This record gives sequence, C-alpha cells and structure tokens, in this order.
Amino acid sequence: MYFRKTHIAALIAGLASTVWAADSVSVGEIKVQGTGAFGGGKMIQEETAKARSSVGKKAIEEKPATANPYQLISQMPGVNASSQDATGLFGGTLTIRGFSASQMGFTIDGAPVNDSGSYDVFPQEYSDAENLEEVFVTQGTTDNDAPHVGATGGNVGMVSQNPLDRFRVKFSQTVGDDHMFKTFVRLDTGKTGPVKSFLSVSKAESDKWRGVGQADRTHVTAKSVWNIGGGHSVSAGVDYNKAVNHFLRRTSKQNYQTFGRFYDYDGTFGGRRVTAGRADSESGLTNYYDLNKNPFENALFTGKATVALGANMSFNLEPYFWYGFGGGANGNTLREADFTTGGRDLNGDGDRLDTVAFYRISKTVTHRPGVTARLNWQLNDHKLRLGLWWERARHRQTQPYVFIDDNGRPMDDWADGSVVLRNDGQIYQNRNWRTITTATQFFAEDAFSLGDKWSFLVGVRTPKTEREGYDYGSGSETQAQYREVSRSWDQILPNASAKFQIDQQSHLFAAVSKNFRAPQNFVLFERNPDGSARDINPERSINIDLGYRFQGELFNFSGSLFSVDFKDRQASRQDEDGTRRNYNVGDVEVRGLELEMASRPINGLSGYGSLTLTRSKQLDNFKTQGANRQLVELPTSGKQMVDTPRLLASAGVTYQLGGFSTSLSAKYTGKRYGDLTNDESISSATVYDLSAGYRFKDTAWFRNASVRLSVQNLFDKNYLAGIPSTSTNAVAYGGVAAFSPNYDIGNARFTSVVFSADF
Repeated sequence: MYFRKTHIAALIAGLASTVWAADSVSVGEIKVQGTGAFGGGKMIQEETAKARSSVGKKAIEEKPATANPYQLISQMPGVNASSQDATGLFGGTLTIRGFSASQMGFTIDGAPVNDSGSYDVFPQEYSDAENLEEVFVTQGTTDNDAPHVGATGGNVGMVSQNPLDRFRVKFSQTVGDDHMFKTFVRLDTGKTGPVKSFLSVSKAESDKWRGVGQADRTHVTAKSVWNIGGGHSVSAGVDYNKAVNHFLRRTSKQNYQTFGRFYDYDGTFGGRRVTAGRADSESGLTNYYDLNKNPFENALFTGKATVALGANMSFNLEPYFWYGFGGGANGNTLREADFTTGGRDLNGDGDRLDTVAFYRISKTVTHRPGVTARLNWQLNDHKLRLGLWWERARHRQTQPYVFIDDNGRPMDDWADGSVVLRNDGQIYQNRNWRTITTATQFFAEDAFSLGDKWSFLVGVRTPKTEREGYDYGSGSETQAQYREVSRSWDQILPNASAKFQIDQQSHLFAAVSKNFRAPQNFVLFERNPDGSARDINPERSINIDLGYRFQGELFNFSGSLFSVDFKDRQASRQDEDGTRRNYNVGDVEVRGLELEMASRPINGLSGYGSLTLTRSKQLDNFKTQGANRQLVELPTSGKQMVDTPRLLASAGVTYQLGGFSTSLSAKYTGKRYGDLTNDESISSATVYDLSAGYRFKDTAWFRNASVRLSVQNLFDKNYLAGIPSTSTNAVAYGGVAAFSPNYDIGNARFTSVVFSADF
C-alpha cells in the first residue's frame, strides 16, 4: 500500500474523535430537511448519480468576508486548495483529484469564467461571498450541458442569491490584520409588481502579510428577476470587478529554506543608473515591489429566460458576455544595444550602452459573448434535454514596456500610455497576439426510471473548438514577421450514470464519462526547434465514479471510488519572465477514494469530515531535448503526478447555543511533488481555522445582526502551500538542465472581525 500506516492511524484517530456534520441541497433542486444545517453548512444533500459536493450559505458566512471560492470549497473531498494570503484577495492555486483549476470548468450562474485562452482561473475576481447562495464541486464527471471545452476533470459552480421579496438594506463591515477592511452594502428593492432586484457595492483593501504592497478591490453586483407567470421568467445580472494587487513573491524551495517565510520583493528602490558614456545596468532594480503587480478589470453580464411551451415542455436561453482588461506585470530590462538595429538611447543619457529597467505588463483584453439554449421535455417517464452552446472569444494579448520614474513607479499601471516605441513608431513588446476562439457544443440527454429503484441518465455532447491565431511580430520585428495559424479540435463525448435506491435514505450510484480539453491558445505561437508551428494533441480523459450515499435526518455519508485514465495529459510551467511553456506528459492513471460525512446539530454540536486517497501515476517517460538537441527520456514513468497529494483530510466541529456559535476546522494536506521526476517535494501540513460569532435578537431598527471573529492558521503554521509553477525535472538529467518549481508560502496567522446587519 502506498499510504503510510502512520498517516492512516493518525487520520482515523483524529476523525473518530470528531462528530461529523453538513448541510442539505441536491442536484437540480434544493432539498431542505429537519432543522439545522449539516456540519455547519458544509455538506448539502445530493441526488445526482455522480460524485458531487456543495457548501451552503451558512458555511460561506463562517469564512472571512473577503474569502474567494477556493477557500470556500477547501474542505471538500478531493479538493487541494491554497491561497496566497488569508484574505483571499491575492488568489491562489487549486487541484481536485489532481486536476488543476485550468482542467476544471468554473461557472457563475451558468456562465463560464475560466480564461478563454489558457483556461486559468482567478478566484479573487469573482463574486462577493455575501452574494453567494451555494458553491458546488463535481469532482470528476463534467455536467453534460456545462459550457466548457477545457474541462477534463469536472466543474465548480457558483450560484448567486436571488433578490429578496422584501425591501432590505444589508450592511457589513470587516476589519482585520494587515490593515484589512471590507465594506459591503446591498440594497434589495423587494417585489415591485412581478420584478425584484438588488444592487451591491463592496470595497476591500489589505496590505500584504509579507513584504510591501497591498490589494485594492472594488466590486459591484446587480441582479433582477421578473416572474411573468405561467411558467415564464426572465433574470439578468452583472458582476463588475476592478483591482490592483501587488504580487506576493513566489519562491523556490532553496530560497524558502535560505530566506524563510517572509521572502518577498524589495521594499525599497535602489535608484536609477544613468551615467553618460558608461554601460550602466539596472538589472538589480526589477525586484522592486511596485514593478510586480496585477491590475485587472472585468465584468460578467448574465441573463436567463425560461418559457413554458406547454404542460410538459420548456425552453431556456442563457446569454452571457465577459469583458476583461489588464494582466500581470513584472520588472524587466531592455538592452539599448540590442533594442533595434543600431541601438537606441532609452534613458536619455546620450549613449546606447545601458541595460534599462522597465515595467512590463502581460496585457490581455477579452471580449467573450456566448449563449446556452436548452429544450426540456417530459415525455412519460423520460426527461429529455436538447441544447446548444456557442461562444466566440476575442483575445488580444500584448506585452508592452512602460517607463518608470526615478522612484521606481510605473508611469502607467495599465500601459495605456508611457510605453516604449520601436523606431517605426509601433509599440515595442514581447508578444503581440490576437486569438479568436469559437466554441460550439450540441448536447442531448435522457433521464428515466425503471420501476421504483432504478434511475438512469444517458447523454452525449459534441464540443468543437476552433482557434485562429495572429502573431503581429514582437520586439524589434516588423510586419514582415506577421504569422497566421489556426487549429481545430472536436470530439464526441458520451456519458452515462445510474442510481439504485436501496431505501428512502440510501442509494448506490455509478457514472462514466469521456471528457476533452482543447490545447490552450498560447500553443499556437510556440515554435518547434526548426521554426515550424507546434501542434499538440488535445487532452482526453475517461472518468468513472462508483459510490454510495446515506442521507438521514441526523447524519449524511457519501463515499466514492474514482478512476481517471488520461491520454495526452497537458501540463505547463511559467518562467520567471511570465512566459508559459506547455508540455505533453503522456498517459496518466488516477485511482482513489473519497469520503464525506456530516451530522445535524445534536445538543448544539455538529461535525464534518472528509478524506481523499489519490494515486496519480504517470505511465510514460517524458521525452525532451538535452544538450545538442539529443533526445533524452526523463524517468517519470510510475511517478506521482505533480501537485497531487496522496492523502487529504479535513475535520471540523460546530457548536451553537442560542445566538452563540463557534467552529474549529483542520485541513491536512499530504506531501506533494513539484516536478514530474519526483525529485523535489514539499512536506505535509495541517492547518487549523477558528470561527466564533453571536447573532443578536431582531429589533425594530435592524434584523439578522451578527458579529463574527475568524482566525485563519490558528497555530501560525510555517509551511509551503500551493505549487503555481511545476517543472519537468528539478535536478539535471543527461544534458537536460534543472528547472526549479515555484511555490506559494502559506499565510501567517490572520484575524478578522465582521459586523453585519439588515436594515
């Protein structure tokens, strides 16, 4: 057995002493039973015939008000989530069953929010936690009608609250360590005839917990629902976000061991080097904190219309539009002698000998309209669904250099001006791409029952992705280097599931699906050693779940065995200059077990726990080029896949007495590897969180007033958390140079307090 006996013994001892708990919702319908939430809202009852977990409103409210979706789902089975800081404002990393976030589909109210080019997920950009009703995770089998072409490993859905039927003003104020604050105000109009709406505005700021810099986020959400009657309804919503965050510096393992947990960018600027007639170098200035940040603005518009076409038929139309502007920036340099033919004086000292520091931003502008249409038909014992998803994403990606002042600050954070120009007057930049990605997907499914015990769902979807890439030339190149390249990928993806109802409280389920992921857009612009455009196979997977659920009045249990077989699994790393490198790992085999347990309050005490065992084995040696372009096989066959802990466990208890409630939770994350050859790993870690609050009695002036204290990383554990950039090999092999993975440093203890009330 590949799990250490000491790990299992410690896990059983820890979980056996915990009273389990959770919440209650299901797939396709909300199902509320009894009183009190299972495990403080951490487990909602599910009826779907596949592995799926959800957290409800009560559990969301226990987290800090700035928490991002990764933090909200961190205790679920299969979920390996980490954030760069406790507030959630700086983002983080996520794997589920070893699938990275970019291999999962993320939606808000049914609209996809993964980056349309790279499939990356930026959780700090999405909804305010105060406006979320539920967050669910489908761990392996992607939903048949999900609007994704990049999901081989399931999906994560954020479901926003609807407007209230009554007039309300909700106000909450959060303060915490590192000068963190968040002010949130929401106005619900109540019903005005058939229409009800809400508008919320929030402002959040926090200093970095290490180094110098901060996060500054403004978020606006609005939603309206029009219940026309007769089975007809229309809703529309918008989420707008604008933020400028300084990066927390990621670290190699060697730098972490040398400099410790507070390793970060330079807090002071070293001063410009400008001397006429001398070859000055400003290479040492690029680590200044204000040159390393992420300005980004985005908006998501969603809509939904439901039309009843008869007693047994309805039609749904869900249009959306995503807009994004901005990107990550870092300090960088240009050599005057290499800048263009004959060189160029960039710093105005009269010579062309210097290496000059700049602010370089990986700027992306996205316009992404899409729509999902569904026809639902109840035909005797069959629930039929037919549909179409269409999307056309325009992705403009540039990388301009912005001048900096004598204090090291960029002249324009957003690179709208003050940029370096070429001698021909065009903007000088490291990349200059435009991508148009058109995605279409037909889907069909039939859900039916045989007798009182058996129910089935069979479905198929046919995703097709077409990417058109335009490279306009970068650096000192001219239009003569203009290139066009296009690729198209399509698949037929069947899926099926079955459920056997043992009795009113328990059932068995099984699900199998084929999933597919088109290569990321930047692959279009990568070149082979001979200069030709790279072609790369799409990633495919076959996912199987076998499970059992017990859902009683006081206790919930869910357990599943899972199997995933990958073909042409993709992985990527990010170089220090921000360049993405994609590589094909080959075939990968994943086998594992997930358990989730929860109870309702008994004498005020409830509990929750989850356990995941995962073995993710690479089946091929990774082939790459060594010195002199010789083919080298790295010893990866039989090794564990990167950032996939073999053991994950979480446990928590919640106690409520009158208006007072408190909860203590722990998350254990096992050892993980940062490279395919398994030469570098980070140690296991257990992190504890504490929450305590009091809900006041309603008065004539306010309702639902509460105050809550949250402490993240209660015992101030010093550890390495996420692995945002993996590598093929952390040590050299046969002429293949070593490339170190990069890690996020786990946040220090963080305390915050939030006061909230309805008026």
